[in-house]
Order: sequence, then C-alpha cells, then structure tokens
Amino acid sequence: MNLFKETFNIAFEKIVIITIIFSVISSSFFFFFLIPKINDVLIEERKTLIHEISEEFLGVLYELHKKENQGVIDRDVAQKIAINMINNFRYGKNDDEYFWVNTLDTGIMIAHPYKDLYGSDFNTYTDPTGYKFGEEMLKTAKDGDPTNNCISYKWTSKSNPHKYVQKLSHVTTFEPWGWMLGTGIYMNDIQAELTRITQRLISLFILILILMIGLIMYIIKTGADLKQQKKTIQLEFRSLIQNIPVGIFKTKLDKKTKLDTPIIWNNSLIRLGEIPNDQFIAKNNIHMQDFLNKRDKEEVIETLLNGKEIIGNEYKIKTLKGHDLWIRFYARPSIKNNELFVDAYIEDITEEKRSRKKLTEAYDRLKKVEKTKSEIISITSHELRTPLTIIKGFASMLTHEDCGDITKEQKNKLIDIIKNTDNLSEMITNILDIEKIETGKMQFDKKTIRLDKLLTEIYLESQIRCAVEHKKIKLVLPDEKLIVESDQKKLQQIFTNLIDNAIKFTEKNVGQIEIYVEKIKNEHVKIHIKDNGIGIKKSNLKIIFEKFEQVDGHVKRIYSGSGLALPLIKKLLKELGGTIDVTSSIGKGSDFCVTLSLKK
Repeated sequence: MNLFKETFNIAFEKIVIITIIFSVISSSFFFFFLIPKINDVLIEERKTLIHEISEEFLGVLYELHKKENQGVIDRDVAQKIAINMINNFRYGKNDDEYFWVNTLDTGIMIAHPYKDLYGSDFNTYTDPTGYKFGEEMLKTAKDGDPTNNCISYKWTSKSNPHKYVQKLSHVTTFEPWGWMLGTGIYMNDIQAELTRITQRLISLFILILILMIGLIMYIIKTGADLKQQKKTIQLEFRSLIQNIPVGIFKTKLDKKTKLDTPIIWNNSLIRLGEIPNDQFIAKNNIHMQDFLNKRDKEEVIETLLNGKEIIGNEYKIKTLKGHDLWIRFYARPSIKNNELFVDAYIEDITEEKRSRKKLTEAYDRLKKVEKTKSEIISITSHELRTPLTIIKGFASMLTHEDCGDITKEQKNKLIDIIKNTDNLSEMITNILDIEKIETGKMQFDKKTIRLDKLLTEIYLESQIRCAVEHKKIKLVLPDEKLIVESDQKKLQQIFTNLIDNAIKFTEKNVGQIEIYVEKIKNEHVKIHIKDNGIGIKKSNLKIIFEKFEQVDGHVKRIYSGSGLALPLIKKLLKELGGTIDVTSSIGKGSDFCVTLSLKK
C-alpha cells in the first residue's frame, strides 16, 4: 500500500509539472503563432477565391467580346448582358457577396446590386477615415499586379447599413470595354470564422491535455512491461537477422585456428554456402576461411589480425557443393575478454558480376561503333570535298564571259550551284570540326589577343557584304584595350559565323547589325551581335545550339543552312572557356551574346 501511495505521489507531481509546462507552451503557441497564422491563411484563401472568381467572370466577358468581334452581337447588347449578369450574380456562404463595374477612365459606376449607386463617380468614394479608396482602386486596377489587386477600406456592414466594417476588395480590368471589375470580402466574416476555429482549437487543446494526462498514467502503469517488450524486440530482431538476404556470422579469430567455427550465424549464410543445415557447421567443425582460396584467405586473416576492417572486398569462393560464387565481404574485428572476435557479413554479387561483365563488353562494342562512325564521317567528308571543288570551279568558269554567252536564267542557276557548293563545303567543315571536338582531336593555340583589334578586322570584312546587300552594320567598342587569352583563329571563326548569320537573317535595304562590347568588373567581356532580322521563337531558343537544328522548316527553305554553325560555336566557346546566350523576339531580331574572360 505504501509503495502504491509513493508511486501515485510521484506520478501526480510529474503530471502537474508536465501539465503546467504543456499549458504555457501550448497557449503561447496558439495565441502568438497559430491563430495569427490561421488568420493570414484565411485572408489569403479569400484573396485567392475572389481572384479566381474574378478571372472566371473575366472569361465570360471575353467570351461576350469574342462574339462581338465575330459579329454575332453588337457591343451594346453584349454590355447589357454583362451588366445584367453582374447585377444578379451572388456568391459566398450566404450568397451575399457581389460584383460591381465602373468605367476605367471616368470612374462612373455602371453596374452594382445597389441601384442607387448607378452613375456615381467612383473617384469620390471615401470611407469614414477619409481614405479615398475609389481613387486608389482605379489606380491599382490600371497599374497593379493583376494577381494581387487588393485594397482594404471601411464599408457599410451587410447586417447594419449604419455601421462600417473593414472590407478587402479585389479589382481588375477588362480592357476591351474600358471597365474595372471589382468584388470584395468583409473582414468581420473572417474574424467570425477565426473565432469558431479558435473555439475548436481550445476544445482540442483541452482534449489533448486530458489524453496526455491519461497517457502519462498509462506509461507509469505499464512501466513494468518494458522488460518483456525488450525481449520481444530482441526476438524480432533475431528473426530479422535470420531472414535478411545477406550471410551474417560472428566467429573467434586467433593465429592458430584462424577464422574458427562460427559462434552465431543466420539462415542466409547456410543458403549461400550451400551447407546442408545449421547443425552441420558445428558438427563438422567448418571454418569460414575454408571457403576462400589460399591467397585470399591469407589476406583476410592478416588484415583482421592487424585490427583493420574489411569493407566491401570482393572474393571468389567455392560452396560446399563446389559451385563458384562471387561475394562482397565486410568484417570488423573486436576484442572481448582479451579474445579477438570478428563480426562479418557476406553479400552474393555473382549476378552483379555477370551484369557488370556484360556492361563492360557492351561499352567496348559501343566504343568500337563510335570509332567506326568517326572514321566514316571523316572519310566521307574528305571524299566529298574534291568533287565539290571541281563542281564549284566549273560553275565559276561558266559564269565568265570567256566561256561564251549564257542567258540570265542560266547564270542565276550557276550562281545557285556555287552558293550550294559553298554551303555544303561549310557543312562538311563544321561536321569535321564538331567531330574533332567531340573526340578530343581539336587543337587549340591559345595566346594573348587584342580582342578589340580582332573585332575591328572582322567588322571591316563584313562591311563589304553588307554594302552589297544594302544592309547597315555598326561596331561600338570601349575606349580601352581588350586583352584575352584564347585561340585567335577559333575566335575569328566564331564571330564571323555569328555576323554572317545576322546578315543572312535580315532583310535587304532595312537590315541593321550592331556589334557592341561591355566589360563586367574588369573580369569578363560580353560581345553582342544584335540584328533586326526575323527573330527566333521562344520555344526554339533551347534547341538552336543542338546539331542540325534551325528555327523551322519555312525559314530553312528561305535561308539555307545545315544547323551546325551555332552548335559548333557553342562547343568551341566551351573549349575556350567562354559561353554564348541568346535573346530574341519574332519580327524584332536576335541578340547573341558571347562572354569571355579578360586576361588579368
């Protein structure tokens, strides 16, 4: 009886202390964090609701506007339908929330459930504090973020028109008709909901407190069962060890017996070693090192005797039935009562080894295929150059007057042949260059370069082509030297290709290309090649640097190209430690920006 009383007193003291601590912490959490957080969430939910409803309503207005544009109905009829819908639409828990509409330019109210507000000037609306919320809403609707056009002000209560309460309204614009669409929520509705939630939380808090007290009593009462639970867990853990799919064992280790007969082991060890049964190990005095070959056995014994762990070493063993098995071996030596023991487990990796071997063989075959592909590309490209040179030579010769008179149509055809052989030659060169980069055979001769001089030279060469095609080109350089460590020929190839592209994709007589340079903190330099050409779709910006990709089929028919120049430029810049980016708009042109590091 005295023992029970003592236990009860100790339990009662703990319960009182824990209850007080829990009450203080929980109250602080509820009133200083949770309730304000819930209030914020409720407001955000209401904001989201009125925004979504507004967007739905805008969708209806745009549908009416679409019918107006299609000539199905005229604007007056469409606007009357919209105003009638707005005047009669209600939403909310009690169907007491509404929309209103006023003109965006004058602020005149043209739709509202309260008809006495028709024709009123929204610019003059103020609340009892003097806040000109009407004017602010019009300004917000014109200039604000359409996802967060919310204004807070005081407005007449739904239940009492002589009382003012806080209201939060969302406004948005319907530009085709010059309307501002507005709706709002009453903050006292949110406060009422918050009060209901708070009451529920307090009830929950009391319930949790009662449950916690009961739980403490239960823990104290059932403390005597912990030992039994511990035994149960040990048995379950032992069962887990027995059924885990890796062989686990513990054995004694000394210089004489080496790895002795296992002291404990699991069923998976029996299965992996193809041992008849678990009694067989002890009866036949089986030592674990007997599964290893002589060299591996000596390595394992020496490592463990030196007190070192074995972590994931792979060995080939023979089972008792003589089958070969690859294992991954983990072992840790430990000393107990001046004796050395080993805790170890082995994992069957025979299938993994086979799969790894197959993967290696497949990879070797793939490398051979890749090498063959490279050789085919190289041989084919080289073999194509000779006939292309001959074709271009004969076509150029035939265009000369010395070869006789030819018609204008014939001459144009010959010029097309020359252009196409040039394009094909360029494509072959680009293919070979890309192949060299991808196989690591491209040679780079990096040295100190005056980038400003190089850009000037390329600009002067490009002026001739621009003059022929009646296009304008401009170069803007800073008033200082631009020194980089790079390969001059590769940089010349990069910028020449970018400028040629800019010239190619701009219209005759109106095309404008601008090359300008900006320094970034004396560490980097950005070279922009900007044009006012056809531009690139946003969806295509991600693929233009991929091999054989160009803007689209229509453009490819108008402007010849293999789609290799930009991928080659990107790969060259990567090897030179630079980058390339692009911004573009359809019909407005493109801006390719190359970034290089300045020499320090």
